[in-house]
Amino acid sequence: MLGSSIGLLAGPLGARDAFELSWRAPADCPSHAEASAALTRLAAAGSELADARVEIERTADGWQGTLSTPGGQRRLRGETCDAVVQALTVMLALAADQASLPAPATAAPERAPAVPPPPLSAPLLPAATGPRSGLPLRWAVRIGIWAEVGMLPGPSLGPRGVLELRRGDWSVELGLGALLPRHVELAGGGSPASDISWFGGQVAACHALGQYLSTCFGVESGRLSGTGSGVDEPIDAHGWWLAGTAAARWRGPLDERAVLSWQLGLGVAAALLRPEFGFDDLGVLHRPSAVSGRLFVGLGWQ
Repeated sequence: MLGSSIGLLAGPLGARDAFELSWRAPADCPSHAEASAALTRLAAAGSELADARVEIERTADGWQGTLSTPGGQRRLRGETCDAVVQALTVMLALAADQASLPAPATAAPERAPAVPPPPLSAPLLPAATGPRSGLPLRWAVRIGIWAEVGMLPGPSLGPRGVLELRRGDWSVELGLGALLPRHVELAGGGSPASDISWFGGQVAACHALGQYLSTCFGVESGRLSGTGSGVDEPIDAHGWWLAGTAAARWRGPLDERAVLSWQLGLGVAAALLRPEFGFDDLGVLHRPSAVSGRLFVGLGWQ
């Protein structure tokens, strides 16, 4: 969760005193800066906003937002965080506009009294349960190091980059990575050997299960390459790797605006294609395992 407090001093609200907006929400929700900008757009010039505190959290069936003001407390529920934030900002703007209306003159009883601001117990706004098709498409880029066991002759490391496209609780990840060469010998020192490496990519669909946790399922494909040694005529050999993947991702913010984040991933791959490397008349040098494991540690930017 993130927390911050800011005072709005510019824009249409600048004609009156600044106010304090305390904001606490998960990293994948709109930031306090985005909410403040929405308020200045929605509220009329000269509106008076009371100090407010907003807390947003994920629930088992969606999202819940709690709005606390000097006048009381209000809770909103919705399918998405964006919809709940939109409803809360509209409520704050409406309350500010109503509070800025002039009070009725006491000497004119025939004049209708000003309409009071909507109570915090008012019904939910439609925006809190709006269609998911209207959610914005967000993106993020992550780079890091991944460790793998099972594909190459021994535990291996390499760089990996991921582009994520997210809408609501669902996202698609496009990954590209490599594994540094591992040396393997046929029968001990001085025997025929090879250095085997890997380069390839992955496509995965992911679903958020909580504030920090998500699960992903996808397909991985790439090329295993080996350079022979210890024989009269060494050659370079290549073979295609194809596997289905499953993984769990944990991530959290590194800064107040959640622009930077950390990520930890654990996953497995079940091979569908796994080539053999060897020497004619000498035997098989290496073949990837049917199931391999991997660990990813990296940083993200969005």
